[in-house]
Amino acid sequence: MNGNRSRSPISFTRAFKRVFSVPPSEFDLAAWWHKRNDRGDAFKVSSYFLRPAPPLDPEFKVDVVERPAVRLAVSRAWGGYLHPERLVGAYNRLRNWADKAGIEAHGGKISGASRDDPDLTPLSRCRYDFLIELPDGLVPPTHFSIAERKAGLWAIAPVAGGLDVVDRAWSMLFKSWLPASGLDLRDEPAEEVYLKLPEDIGWTEFDLLCCVPVAHPQN
Repeated sequence: MNGNRSRSPISFTRAFKRVFSVPPSEFDLAAWWHKRNDRGDAFKVSSYFLRPAPPLDPEFKVDVVERPAVRLAVSRAWGGYLHPERLVGAYNRLRNWADKAGIEAHGGKISGASRDDPDLTPLSRCRYDFLIELPDGLVPPTHFSIAERKAGLWAIAPVAGGLDVVDRAWSMLFKSWLPASGLDLRDEPAEEVYLKLPEDIGWTEFDLLCCVPVAHPQN
């Protein structure tokens, strides 16, 4: 009963109005963009999301797998779209601590997750988290937070290349593969799992897994 109510049109309208101050029927996209102080930079970022869905490439490989629950140490960067050096700083803080604590960082132990939609959130307030799996019983320093990745089903696509290749993979996964799969999203942030770390290949090339949380199919 509560689940059905949370998905009702009335609930959606209320949530929409909380964010945009008007109901969906009165929303003016052009006016929304015009009143953003960071609209120039935001449009550059959001152009990734506003492009039409790419055709589904039959060679685009996606595995749907169960991932176990794990505890994570979190190093957060604010405003990384405007200040990429903050992303590098947040990563380096986590990486340096992991070395001192003897935590393995290679082989997909570090991931990243964008916490905000730049279409809705000012770029200066957009958060990006670097995450590393914590061994049992280990507590990170207080300048990191602790999170839990819950056990669940994930759609995972490997991708290697520059930022444009990664962007296309995310677009393919969300806009083309996911609708065709018939699967629903779960309320968890998507993740980029780093198979190769920046200190190995730099910050302009990537070898990672694009991971999207999905719900188990309803029988």
